[in-house]
Amino acid sequence: KGEVHRLWEDECKKKEKLEADEYRNVISSLLKLDDVEGAEKVYGEWEPDGPKLDLSIPGLLISRFCAERNELRVGELMSSIGKKRNGMHLRMVRA
Repeated sequence: KGEVHRLWEDECKKKEKLEADEYRNVISSLLKLDDVEGAEKVYGEWEPDGPKLDLSIPGLLISRFCAERNELRVGELMSSIGKKRNGMHLRMVRA
């Protein structure tokens, strides 16, 4: 886990904007290592850019929470998707 976090932090320092696949890869890796908290933290840092929202990124966490039958966390994540979508649209309008 520590190595994944270290590599992620290094990557974040190198680049101004990270690609969706980079977020997807690190979240997937952290979930495979059972670091749900770390995966949620990375998801929280993700700011999608449009015009389309990549639902595969939150889908990784949704799948995990569904497998755990954690309906509360699924609901919270669904709510956060809406907020991220709204933020994405606002950034597009302002650009």
